[in-house]
Amino acid sequence: MSDKTHSKVWDYFTKGPTGEAVCNACAASVSQGSSRQKTRNTTNLWQHLRLRHNEAYVESQRQALHEAQRKAEALTKKTIQPTLEQVIDRNTKWNLNDPRTKELDKLIVEMIATDILPYAVVEGQGFKRVLAVAEHRYPQKSEKYFRTQLMGEVYSQVANRVKQLLSVENAGSSIAFTTDCWSGSTEALMSLTAHFIDKNWERVQVVLNVKAMFGSHTGEYIAETFLNLLKEWDIDTQRVHLVLRDSGANMIKGMRLAEMPGLSLSRTSWLKGVEHRETDTVG
Repeated sequence: MSDKTHSKVWDYFTKGPTGEAVCNACAASVSQGSSRQKTRNTTNLWQHLRLRHNEAYVESQRQALHEAQRKAEALTKKTIQPTLEQVIDRNTKWNLNDPRTKELDKLIVEMIATDILPYAVVEGQGFKRVLAVAEHRYPQKSEKYFRTQLMGEVYSQVANRVKQLLSVENAGSSIAFTTDCWSGSTEALMSLTAHFIDKNWERVQVVLNVKAMFGSHTGEYIAETFLNLLKEWDIDTQRVHLVLRDSGANMIKGMRLAEMPGLSLSRTSWLKGVEHRETDTVG
């Protein structure tokens, strides 16, 4: 009688009347290592199967592996009763100081900055629905929260990174700039962009400012604003190699008063990126 409860090998052997194991395939008698029932083993049986009936041996190993995997999957799928604390946590809003809240806050404000999104995106119904499904425990915030409490920290981190890019160690002793002023019906802006070759000999262009301007755009005002922008980014005036700007009289005067080496473009050529014949270089 076969005994399949102890070993899969008994699918291929039968116990003889005197306790020997008889191979079902070749009728050979195979010793179980002992005449005593308690000390018998199946080592010789597996050895016989592997050497004499290898296909059957490989199939038995495949079935054993499949059975082990099935039992492991069944064990994994067993329902584990959650604790009372886990049940409460799954249904309770996180407080504002919870590390999980702060991590999501950080990711959201970085998303706004990286993708140049309006702060109001966090108050849109679509955004709220996504968050409610993704993590209903997160306490959603207003656009004012991200604008006034979190964006300042992100700006400081980015500004420090930009200052590292502009440092002498990375950008060298000379940096070129482009600048211009725009006037609209409600506001006026002044831009400043840095251009340089970094320590890896790669061309770098960094938009540093688009600054709001107030009052009359005199040469004195433009000079003061330009110098303040350089100071804001820790750039020494001695490192300014060239300032490319339009040929407006106030811009020319502003760069002269700031004692900056300048190159003029006509209004039309400025838009086309073509150098104008008139140049104005100081120093």
